[in-house]
Amino acid sequence: MRVLRPFLRSPRRIHTTSGLDTVHRLTEPSSWIRPIPAGSLDGTATQDNTLRDDFLLWPGFFSLEESRQLLAMALWKLDRADSTRRRRRKGGTGTTALGQGDGDGGEGGLQDLFHGEYGFEEGHYDSVIHHYRETLLSSLPPPSSAFPDLPSLMQRIYSILPAIPSPTSPSPTSPSPPSHPRTSPSAAPSGPSDLPAGLPPRNTSTHLLHLAPHGEILPHVDNLDASGSVIVGVSLGSERVLRLRAKGSGKGDAPGGAAAAATSAAGGAGVAAEGAKGWDIRLPSGSVYLQRDTIRYGFEHSILGYEAPESVWDGQRLLAGHRVSIMVRL
Repeated sequence: MRVLRPFLRSPRRIHTTSGLDTVHRLTEPSSWIRPIPAGSLDGTATQDNTLRDDFLLWPGFFSLEESRQLLAMALWKLDRADSTRRRRRKGGTGTTALGQGDGDGGEGGLQDLFHGEYGFEEGHYDSVIHHYRETLLSSLPPPSSAFPDLPSLMQRIYSILPAIPSPTSPSPTSPSPPSHPRTSPSAAPSGPSDLPAGLPPRNTSTHLLHLAPHGEILPHVDNLDASGSVIVGVSLGSERVLRLRAKGSGKGDAPGGAAAAATSAAGGAGVAAEGAKGWDIRLPSGSVYLQRDTIRYGFEHSILGYEAPESVWDGQRLLAGHRVSIMVRL
């Protein structure tokens, strides 16, 4: 049985809500967000308040140490759903302790937590995700010195969610997804706070997605029946570029035009901000974003491959590596 060993290399320092002060929006100048085409949106091109608050990014939400704990938990859960990893454990291999793996964790990429071979799926059932593995997070793993602050860290993620209304079903005659009450993004998150020790709130689902260095997520719009109108995403590991592109604003970014085949019907008309086709968002490890309503269903979203021209930021190509995301849907 694999033993989770402590990997903490310095005294623990847990961020407070003061780390949430820097929020970045699509409609405001940001070093983490690029409009496409370049220069089409300078922060004053649109005053649409709905669009302004339907995507929020906190680049430094979690510290490096906090990110290590979340990633250690996610890999622990993913390994138990990965038949390749289970066979390795059964055969007496794969005993490397979390935090003592191969590679370099440079630049906050946490690559030292990834080691050995993984049972990546070549393609998702809807042809959107390639070279990945995933699992549902319905409960937290047993307490471990590898992630001693896990309940409070998960609580911080769930606190970003807006107030959760009673269960509702979208009207079959209405193309618009149900909307949720809005909270003030300038203040500390004020969502669910009465949860038992980091458990997922009711009416939500939490998924873990491990994307291989050569993996990608093609442009698509989530199906309304399969996911809600609010999503909170936590990025752990190597940086990636998230692309948001208005529905019908141009060809997809995937080779061979695969984006068109990958897009799911979700209802709701596509929108564009004053002619802007969309945005590229740089997602560093430890960052958190909230995506909802107009951005969620009026824009295709994708995770670009490292070979894509847009994976060059400020003249430097992003370093390829493993990425794990924690996705909470409401």
